[in-house]
Amino acid sequence: MLSKLIKHEWRAMRKYFLIFFIVMAVTTALSCITLLFINPAFDDVVIGFSTLLFMAVILLYYLGMIVCSIGSNVVIAVRFYKSCYTDEGYLTHTLPVNSNQLLIGKTIAYFLFSLIMGALMVLSVLLIIGTGFAHFGTFVDLSSIDFSELTVAMKEETGIDLIPFILFLIVYCIVISLANILIITGCISIGQLMSKHRILGALLAYFGFYMIVQIVSTFASIPMTTSILKAELSGTTMTMWEVLGPVYLLVGGLYVVIAAIMYFINIHMMTKRLNLE
Repeated sequence: MLSKLIKHEWRAMRKYFLIFFIVMAVTTALSCITLLFINPAFDDVVIGFSTLLFMAVILLYYLGMIVCSIGSNVVIAVRFYKSCYTDEGYLTHTLPVNSNQLLIGKTIAYFLFSLIMGALMVLSVLLIIGTGFAHFGTFVDLSSIDFSELTVAMKEETGIDLIPFILFLIVYCIVISLANILIITGCISIGQLMSKHRILGALLAYFGFYMIVQIVSTFASIPMTTSILKAELSGTTMTMWEVLGPVYLLVGGLYVVIAAIMYFINIHMMTKRLNLE
């Protein structure tokens, strides 16, 4: 039954996935085409031509990614709200599964949706970077670049090897993505505590969460700033990982804790406080 629930959720969201895929594909294609028009020789004719085109690529791509990123969260929130707390919820809550299985099935479906979107975004970035290297290689000799030296230089500056850093980012993004889904659904459930304006209540809960994250991040940066000042006074240097690593871990841990709390809030609202519109 869990697999059927996941398939049902995916079918309900696949049309939105197709829309986001088209937006991403068009944005990536336009960005790559714009990159191909960059030619330093034109700068003699139009001052700053290359810079303007490059800025246009960044702006176009950034807007496309914002649409896909925010849009994905909105789709997850709306889908969870409609399927659990509106008229559709009458059918959802009569399925032969308990609230725990229902929430797990929906979370897995939403996570797969987010995971595929994230993978497509990474692929999009790699396509643009590859296009840039291939195109600019016609103007600049890139063969002289020693990537092994760049890797060594990165370790000296950041304090961590490239491969472990990439693996850390992958795991970190997966954890944050999963936690973000539970937080979104949890905020939707908290919004149901209001007899009216439930969507407003969910939005307030979501902004309240991010205020908590910002406050904790601010306090977490105090020891980091203190360590940097002590290092400068003592004449020593700190790597990027020594500075930002503890902050990443603290914020990630905060996401996990709040996500766990939101999970139990969802279960509580579905079993004890269910009030369908």
